[in-house]
Amino acid sequence: MAGNLSVTVVAATKLKDKDTFHRSDDAYVEIYIDENNKQRTKTISHETNPVWNETFEFSVGPDQDHLYVNVYDDDGSKNSHDPAASTNIKLDRVKETGAVDGWLDLPKYLGFRSAGQIHMRMNFQAQ
Repeated sequence: MAGNLSVTVVAATKLKDKDTFHRSDDAYVEIYIDENNKQRTKTISHETNPVWNETFEFSVGPDQDHLYVNVYDDDGSKNSHDPAASTNIKLDRVKETGAVDGWLDLPKYLGFRSAGQIHMRMNFQAQ
């Protein structure tokens, strides 16, 4: 089913600090449905429980059925962003109900242990 998806990245909690020696976590979230249209939140510095409340809009094609979510630790340099957590969200529920609001567990990047949780709010409008 094609339509428009509105995604609000609300907050995260219990993010694991990637900068062991610097004792700071500078988190941002990258979300996308299509690799050619990645969107990201602003960076929240020195916080393992960041609040973003940022909303993004996506056009969803009939064959697109996942939202990809990556959390990064921004190390300040242009090419130095440590992956902290990664997950994907099946869009079938939000396409069926029109709205989903909740906390999601973040598996550790390339692993199975928890890297915290992220609160996301999604609304879907079919075309």
